[in-house]
Amino acid sequence: MARLFVATALLFGVPAGAADDDDLPLVVEVRVFEVRRLNSDFSPIEDLSFLVNTDGSSVQVSEWLATLARRIPDAYFAQLLTLGPAPAESEAGWTVRRRDGRRAIRARFRPVPDEPPSAGEPADAPETGRPESRFRLDFDLLRGGASAQQISVQSAIEPGMTRMVSGLDFEITLSRYLSWFREPGDLPAREELYESIRDQNVYLAFGITFRRQDPAPALPVRLEPPEEPRFRELRSPLVGNAEGTLRLRVHLDDQGQVAHTEILETTLPEVTPRVLGIVFGWRFPHAAGREGRLFFPVRTVRFVPSG
Repeated sequence: MARLFVATALLFGVPAGAADDDDLPLVVEVRVFEVRRLNSDFSPIEDLSFLVNTDGSSVQVSEWLATLARRIPDAYFAQLLTLGPAPAESEAGWTVRRRDGRRAIRARFRPVPDEPPSAGEPADAPETGRPESRFRLDFDLLRGGASAQQISVQSAIEPGMTRMVSGLDFEITLSRYLSWFREPGDLPAREELYESIRDQNVYLAFGITFRRQDPAPALPVRLEPPEEPRFRELRSPLVGNAEGTLRLRVHLDDQGQVAHTEILETTLPEVTPRVLGIVFGWRFPHAAGREGRLFFPVRTVRFVPSG
């Protein structure tokens, strides 16, 4: 099956590393989540913005979703994309292109200069022990190179922490959600998915991590997934006959067992948790102790609960 998205990193101003952790370059990683409100109460999502004390390097997918769930009860959550890590002290950007080339997702991250102190205020801020930076993230849905919708985030963040943010400005129409984040196998599958979620409000949420780069990160290993018969019939009551793709970053233990997974991209999030459960049983002894990349197609079949 052809890959649905091609991700290209556009990196600018890569700073040089140093031995001292405080002198290591800052990097940014952006996670994109889907939030579907199951009722008409929008108050939990209005102006949503909070800090999580983690750099995201060992957080399971379920933990990210549980963190959001505590803030936005009665909703469906899924992780769609992870962008980065990329150098953040100057500017970082990503473009994720659809297979047909007519639609794309573009994200741009850049620091925002601190405002000068007001008259009478000291020039130096009190020492907090943790430098804080302000940033701006522009997230565009592009059609034919022009922006069909833009979501902008401007906030403060500290190295080693993650800013979680969403809100009413992050709502997207169902047609845009399907066009930019899904690839139904055929028109009936698209119509079925539309009918299954058309009464829900769909939002995006971002997790923006700002951290110091590892001194000498090892290059990831491209891994070939084993033949997995359980993928041939992933039954789902949320979506019928559909197909998608899953790209993962996996961390392997000393025996080559999958110890931790991170979603880089999914176009069939309803069954992604079950797929991750299967992946945790895989072993890659030749890449023990390394970080790897996995890419494979995922399919679902119609399932109607009895009764």
